[in-house]
Order: sequence, then structure tokens, then C-alpha cells
Amino acid sequence: LPGGLELAAGDGIRLTWSYPSTSAFRIFRVVQATDTWSNVAPETGFLVGVTRDSQVVANLRPVGPVTYLAVWVHEGPDEPTARGSQPTLVATGQVVWPPDEMTLSVTPSGEVTARFRVPMEASVEVQRFPEGFTVEYSQMRALPAVAVTGNGFEDKQPPIGEWLTYALYCVATLSDGRMEVSDPVTARTRVDRDPIR
Repeated sequence: LPGGLELAAGDGIRLTWSYPSTSAFRIFRVVQATDTWSNVAPETGFLVGVTRDSQVVANLRPVGPVTYLAVWVHEGPDEPTARGSQPTLVATGQVVWPPDEMTLSVTPSGEVTARFRVPMEASVEVQRFPEGFTVEYSQMRALPAVAVTGNGFEDKQPPIGEWLTYALYCVATLSDGRMEVSDPVTARTRVDRDPIR
């Protein structure tokens, strides 16, 4: 599969790709799917956008842990020829949807708890970073799996008296077997000394 699809979040998700061509007229079709890339034909996915540029802003919404994206081009010397041409696969990519709506709280006994929302069937990993450490995915920073429930977590023994950053990642196994993690959702808190017993 070709890669080359770049994604940037903002007001919608901006998709950009590169396609060198000498054709006078090009029509790009961007399609999405939930189970794998639409790499056989654009009709195997749901249409996200049509453009003559090498970018489009798509209003994608999670319907599962991963949204697979594919860009196809119809090209020719003029518009009628391009519209009648067989499509060529240009680029593929995917969005692993992150958790959202995370809220942290510290219990009277000094535990850190959180609630959050995740896409349906998503697997979540929670990582804890001390003050001054860069937040980047590292399984060495992960809380034990038993600390994480479907839509929350409990850190029963956080370090006391220092600022902590918690990072939530959705972890997905793509249809080709590769593992990919979402962008993190982060929040900071501090557990003061002498919590209520």
C-alpha cells in the first residue's frame, strides 16, 4: 500500500498528499472505512471528499477505534476524460482515535482517579510522567492494566508532593498487523502530603 497521507487535527482533520503528475486534469476522491484501507476500489469505502487539490478538510467522526483512509485519483487531458478514467490509488493513512473528556481527581486517601470517554471497542493505555519529563509514548511509564477500566483509571500509589502528568492513549492493531497509538490526551495534577486517612 502507498503511504504518504498526512493528517493534522484542527477544525476538522486536514488530509494532505503528494501526487506528481503531468495530467492536465485530476480529480481526487478521499474515502474512509472502519475495517481496512479501501485499496481495491474507491467504491469499497464511504466518500469523505472530492477535490482537485492535494488536500481536503474532512469532518471525520469515530465509529470505532480506527478510521482507514484512502485517496484515489481520476486523471486525463480534460475533465470528461478524467471523469471516465479508471482510478489510481494515490495514498493511504489512518486515524487512531484518542480518548477525550478526561477529568482527574485526587481522593481523600491520596489516589488519583480519572474518567474519560473512548471510541467503541478501543483499548486504552494510561501513562504517568513526573514533572519535567517529555510526554511521549513509553510502555515503561504505563500504569498496570488492572488500574484501567473501560472509561476510567485509578492510580493507587502516585508519588506524593509533585506534579504529575497523565497521558491517555488508545492503542490499536491495524488490519495489516501493525500496532499504532493515538495522539495522547493529557492532564496534570498533584497529590499533596498528608492526605486524609
